[in-house]
Amino acid sequence: MEPKRKVLTQIPGISLVFLAGAFVLLLSCKKEKINSPREKSFAELLTQKEWILAGYGFDDNGNGKLDAAENLIQDCEKDNSYRFNAPDIGTTRDNALSCGGPGETQFSWQLLNNNTQLEIESNPFSILLLNENSMELNHPLLTKLIITYTH
Repeated sequence: MEPKRKVLTQIPGISLVFLAGAFVLLLSCKKEKINSPREKSFAELLTQKEWILAGYGFDDNGNGKLDAAENLIQDCEKDNSYRFNAPDIGTTRDNALSCGGPGETQFSWQLLNNNTQLEIESNPFSILLLNENSMELNHPLLTKLIITYTH
């Protein structure tokens, strides 16, 4: 006598209909886009566009930002641009409103200490802020000095 074959219509406690429904539900869920935008690295943020000097001065009131009354920028500096090029060479331009210096100069730069510092011509600056539109730096020896740049 041949053993009876069980037709697999039910797994103990779970029906095949339930399993099929769960499978269809899993397939219909939205998947995360593979090409979702990623965060840019500090080097990419630095090198993507020219930076314009927006201001510099001492945070005398200690609020962590450069207020209008603390900003020492001169009119001839307001259009100065800074381009951080890879690999580690930058260019500064004294544009239309000249301060009397050379029209264009080069500088060396590098990111240090896990992207917490930006060294420019062997001078380390702490990075207070760096995003798509703004950069704020200060010098470790002059902790109240804030330098701001925008695009």
